[in-house]
Amino acid sequence: IPIYLAVVLHDIKKHLVIKNKSGELKITADLLNSINETPENYTVLLENWNEEKSQYIDSLVELFSSYVLEKEKDFNTFSYVAFAMNRWYLALPPYSKETKVKYKGQGKEDKIQRDYIRFIESLKTPPTNAREYLFETLFKNFKYNEFTLNIVDNIRNAKATFDNAKGNLTKTLISDVKSIFNTGNKAETSLASSVKDW
Repeated sequence: IPIYLAVVLHDIKKHLVIKNKSGELKITADLLNSINETPENYTVLLENWNEEKSQYIDSLVELFSSYVLEKEKDFNTFSYVAFAMNRWYLALPPYSKETKVKYKGQGKEDKIQRDYIRFIESLKTPPTNAREYLFETLFKNFKYNEFTLNIVDNIRNAKATFDNAKGNLTKTLISDVKSIFNTGNKAETSLASSVKDW
């Protein structure tokens, strides 16, 4: 790659998405040569970048930091974030991935918000178009018609709902069983002790 082109690409690759029929592509010298040979097979999108979008991506990186792979950051700005979110989904226990209700105890339950369900379902497969997923699909899931940083709170709350789903279910079921054995819901009394005392 000519040195001037390399410098330009370095400056814009954080906001540039190159795609072919199979999805987004990593910007490399080989890719640029392929584009030169068959330009009709590729499309290029330059994201209209601003400070709010930068904050949005940084917030998602912080939320899903345990699943971010540093080597994927060279791919482009968007893909490594979407892949991290997909890895978070895959790491969830099966109950958390599939639940649509919060069990409150004593046979009562609340439905999980529909936009949270849409969010978790959108991660069942790795996004093939990370820019579209992060800047369009997620906003539609949470019923936003335009870009807003408010979506970060929605994603944070949805993530917490599914992260805590299995643990909350376990605690509530233990409380129910204690109640069945008439030992109350004292936090310091273990389930085994409750049954033994009965």
